[in-house]
Formats: sequence, structure tokens, C-alpha cells
Amino acid sequence: MNIKAITEHQYFKPALGAVLTVLCGLLLWTPLGEAWENASYDYLFRFCSRSPGTNKVVLIQMDNAAHVALGQSRDKLWDRALHTQLLTNLT
Repeated sequence: MNIKAITEHQYFKPALGAVLTVLCGLLLWTPLGEAWENASYDYLFRFCSRSPGTNKVVLIQMDNAAHVALGQSRDKLWDRALHTQLLTNLT
């Protein structure tokens, strides 16, 4: 059989696609694949239309001074309405 007859066979393209898929899978199973995997997560954010959130962090201390200033008892949990108001103000 010559090359032309092989490439024109009806199962040549599906078989070639299957072989290439298996080879790519085996290649990605190596340490090279880990780099591609990590890059794929980064590209989701690199090409998105909106920017990711900021890196600003707010630390809120619920200490004794806050208990006294907000009229909260040390024996009980904080009032959830205060948490709601705080989140509203922060957003």
C-alpha cells in the first residue's frame, strides 16, 4: 500500500486524531503538564473583561474597647445587626 491510499482511507483521520489525543494526554501527564495546568488557571483571569478584586484586607478587632463602645455584653454573642451594618458600610 502506498501513502496516498493510507491517507485516503476512511478511518485515517479519526485514527490520527485519536493517536494525537493520546500523545497529548501522555505529554501532559509529565511535569510539563503541571506547568500547562497552572497556566490554564492564570489565563482565566488574564483574559477576563473585569479585573480581579483588590488585595486590600480590612482587619476588624472585636476587643474590649469595641464591646464597651458598642454596648455589647462579654457574656453573649455580638449582635448580628451590628455585623450587617458593618458589612453594609464596608461595601
